[in-house]
Amino acid sequence: MDPARAMQTESNEVLYEVANHIAVITLNAPERMNTISGPMLNDLTRLLVRANEDPDVRCVILTDTGRAFCAGLDLRKERVGDGLSAASSSTSLDLRNTPPTVLQAMDKPTICAVNGGAAGYGMDTALGCDIRIMAESAKLAAAFVKRGVVPESGGTWSCHG
Repeated sequence: MDPARAMQTESNEVLYEVANHIAVITLNAPERMNTISGPMLNDLTRLLVRANEDPDVRCVILTDTGRAFCAGLDLRKERVGDGLSAASSSTSLDLRNTPPTVLQAMDKPTICAVNGGAAGYGMDTALGCDIRIMAESAKLAAAFVKRGVVPESGGTWSCHG
């Protein structure tokens, strides 16, 4: 049995711990329903890659704190210039290294434990995992459809049959 290993992240909005060969990655911004900010996106990507490359990790669980798994991208921070575009310019955002792409490429099984709402980017991230375990109160919402926007992270691709 291995001792628990925790890792500090850039934003503290994503937590990482390994115990018993299981990496648990936790979205930790409950005050804003775990909406994804630029630093949070970077941390999540880096931790998914780390878990996949760690020979001690056999499975990855992605979960959340608070009442929502993830309510999508953090548009409030975007409006004030502190969102995703502040974290990466259009020339530096490498789509090969974003959570949906990394999840699809992972060699290890991924489980998403959805404890509340998952909308937009949050829904796409949950759908990108191999298995989803959802609380009775959990809901998925393709919020971008109501705005006439193409899903930003492959959610409809994940649903193809």
